[in-house]
Amino acid sequence: MPVDTLATQAPADAIRRSLRLIGVALSFNTVLFLLFSFATGQWLLDSAGRLADSDFVDVWAAGRLALDGNAPAAWDWAIHRDAEVAALGHDFPGNYGWHYPPTFLFAAVALATLPYLAALLGWLAVTPPLYLAAVRAIIGERLGILVGCAFPAVMWNMLVGQNGFLTAALIGFMLVCLDTRPIVAGVLLGLLTYKPQFGILFPIVLAANGQWLVFAVAGATTALLVAASAAVFGVGAWIAFFTWLPATGEIILGDGRAGPQQAPEPVRPGALARRRHDGRLDRAGAPDRGVRRRTGDAHERPPRPERGQIGQRSRPGRCSRRPISTSTIFPC
Repeated sequence: MPVDTLATQAPADAIRRSLRLIGVALSFNTVLFLLFSFATGQWLLDSAGRLADSDFVDVWAAGRLALDGNAPAAWDWAIHRDAEVAALGHDFPGNYGWHYPPTFLFAAVALATLPYLAALLGWLAVTPPLYLAAVRAIIGERLGILVGCAFPAVMWNMLVGQNGFLTAALIGFMLVCLDTRPIVAGVLLGLLTYKPQFGILFPIVLAANGQWLVFAVAGATTALLVAASAAVFGVGAWIAFFTWLPATGEIILGDGRAGPQQAPEPVRPGALARRRHDGRLDRAGAPDRGVRRRTGDAHERPPRPERGQIGQRSRPGRCSRRPISTSTIFPC
């Protein structure tokens, strides 16, 4: 083997060894973190042995409402919170809001056909391997699996049951297929539209690169999903989504009140994992802009909605202004 080849290969092998060691160490740390969280009642089950509240409950509750024939109620914060309480079998501070378009109800309904804990475990068993497969495909070798496991956000997604693994998998495989399989890439991008914020970035990139086939297929896939969701869940689901979108935008985007920099508490396992949109209600049943109200050292529990039976609908209205703070780590 030529000397220059050996000189090039040696640093590459050293980097691989370092990445393996780092990946193993950080992956082990994630396992310990999850075990500690479970042992202290902050993951899967709480300290009383009940189902622990986490981001995943908003998905399951929305799916349950849709299965019950009341899909538009998923965007009504009062009704949706009642469904969350029913899913867990006990009350909890705050509220995990459902902010996704009706197209994501297909996934929510599939999950809600299972008991809550089985659905959560199934979600955590299926989506992380998809994410790891995407990272491996991008890197091109098995080392990618360790690199994917080492990413710190893995522990948080496992803890709260967020859809970050699914989102990363769709983006990763879309990028892998972008040049060689444009139709597949377009379908994957269309499936990603349950995250509407990506609908601004990717079309600009595709247009700039002249990848019009991917652009067209993504648009067609999105149109089919919209039509299918309207046919299955009713046009009322889309009306409800757009009706409640301004209030959601004020909390998540307008006021910047959904980020870790706003967290009032010290970082501890589980504390940052709880995205609690308290959803305080005004007399008209509208969601308050407040996410988590803080008075002194005490966190107030939001009042129970006056019209809180699942299946009833409260009216959206104007949001009041009052100082709040949040403990969110992942945007919706």
